[in-house]
Amino acid sequence: MTLYEKLKQARSEEDVKDAYIKALGLKGYSKNLIDIQTKEIWFEAKDGGKNSTYAMFTQLMHYVQEALNKGDYIPPFLCVIDAMRSGVGVSALEFDLNRLLDFIPTYRKTMEFRYWLHTADSVFVYELTRIYPQNSEILIAL
Repeated sequence: MTLYEKLKQARSEEDVKDAYIKALGLKGYSKNLIDIQTKEIWFEAKDGGKNSTYAMFTQLMHYVQEALNKGDYIPPFLCVIDAMRSGVGVSALEFDLNRLLDFIPTYRKTMEFRYWLHTADSVFVYELTRIYPQNSEILIAL
């Protein structure tokens, strides 16, 4: 069964996490407040497309700030994953540019994608200021 098929069957956030852990062959991971945590990457996982990508990433950034405040290690990669949004691209167990090149001609931008594309920066700042209102004037300057 492919990752996409497993994600379509996911009924909970735990199902989404488990599908990605297996598909990526993650070893030495933990599932805590940060949904999937390894030395190399942290994942924030959701199911059902109920949360914006920005809200998910903002939540992950909150955990990064907590780790920084404690002096904890931060991995070089941060990722948000959602079962409903998983059909937007391609997945593979190893890097294969040909899979992406084969996918591109079949992908059609939807109105939702166009809206997302044109509002990405303002929505990201909005989500950050919602979580960290005390720093909103700094974030708005970005």
